[in-house]
Amino acid sequence: MELRFWIDPETGLPHIFDHRVTAQEEMTKRGKQAYPAGWDEERIRKLAEHYDNQAEDEQVAEHEAAFLAEGQSVMVVPTELVPAIVKLISEKRPA
Repeated sequence: MELRFWIDPETGLPHIFDHRVTAQEEMTKRGKQAYPAGWDEERIRKLAEHYDNQAEDEQVAEHEAAFLAEGQSVMVVPTELVPAIVKLISEKRPA
């Protein structure tokens, strides 16, 4: 399984997609955009490169670490609830 990661320009929160488009292609497709506070094109480019070049064992290790992180929870939710959950998180977490 290959996961891709990008920052939603509206919420400033990360999104993970299971698709065959690189993060760089995803950014280019969106064209010029306003970045969330603290983010710029260089930071997003580096993040995209990190995930585009990440080996499968590194992906697995990162996912396993997320499950073990103290003070956080990982759960499966219906897809239609994701926008509401992202909105709740953005209201609780500063940009």
